[in-house]
Amino acid sequence: MGDYIIGSGQTSNNIVLNGDDMFISSGGVANSTTVNSWSYMDISSGGVANNTILNDDGWMSISSGGVANRTTVNSRGDMYIFGVANSTTVNSGGYMG
Repeated sequence: MGDYIIGSGQTSNNIVLNGDDMFISSGGVANSTTVNSWSYMDISSGGVANNTILNDDGWMSISSGGVANRTTVNSRGDMYIFGVANSTTVNSGGYMG
């Protein structure tokens, strides 16, 4: 288990989280991240996540000013939105609130 910190001017691509946490701060971009069991993605103000997949017991929180584009929430995945979520798909058993 570890933390991924994506800060200003940084971009991550194709990371798979398995019991890990990812923090995307202002100016950071995460592309094509898969969030699996007991993993967490936090998008702070000014951070962006594109093409994220939330699987069983993975979850995402979007703070005010954060943006998630094209997220797929699968069964038992959780997405909490205080910022912006564009083009989100919530499949059976997934949660968006």
